[in-house]
Amino acid sequence: MGIFVLIGGGENGRPGTSYETEQIDKEIVSLLSKNKEKNFLFIAHGNDYEKEYYEVMKRNYEKLGCKCDILYKKELKDIKISKNKLSWSDIIYIGGGNTLKMMNAWRRYKFNEILKEVKKEDKIFCGISAGAITFCKYGVSDSRKTLKYDKYIKVRGLEFFNILFCPSFDEKYNYIENIDKIMKEAKVPMFALEKGTALIVNENKVKIVKSINDKKVYKIFTHEHKKNVLELTNDNVSRSLI
Repeated sequence: MGIFVLIGGGENGRPGTSYETEQIDKEIVSLLSKNKEKNFLFIAHGNDYEKEYYEVMKRNYEKLGCKCDILYKKELKDIKISKNKLSWSDIIYIGGGNTLKMMNAWRRYKFNEILKEVKKEDKIFCGISAGAITFCKYGVSDSRKTLKYDKYIKVRGLEFFNILFCPSFDEKYNYIENIDKIMKEAKVPMFALEKGTALIVNENKVKIVKSINDKKVYKIFTHEHKKNVLELTNDNVSRSLI
């Protein structure tokens, strides 16, 4: 199984924004084995602006010495293209956007099944926000939100990790009125990451990386009918949590 990087969110330096995920991006590239190429494949199938999104990520990762490519959503219709690009890649990075839209597209073209096979390979699998949700059993998603106070929903991912993943927890906290209901339905622990934080899962080791120092990572779970909130650090996070 490859190494997984689950990123809670943060700006990538697109025009008009700061580059909040820079330290995490550097950490991702550093995870590659010395004999590996630095082939970076970007996927943004939950986003309506794939090309523009890719151009920003390409700039960031070319500066880190990577060769970059993108797998467009329209290319999912051709399984050979998907398999060839995945085979070429050393880093597979799934961007943010609409999780439900992305998962529906993957299931329609059986791309989810291809990813389940590829996850066994020696690659770095990264996801930010909606992209991180795809690796988990469920995610707390705004995929059906059109107004600020619309409810968040539970979206099923690829189920590589038996957790409920909540990205951008610092921005969502005051608006997730139905979080207890989502957790009760999911029946798994929730990992809530604020922007600028990431969980790196490498075999039996889990590490927290931050590109914004004061941001936090939480595990939220129910024990004896009581909700518990545990702030995670590199001192208390372990593989057993995932």
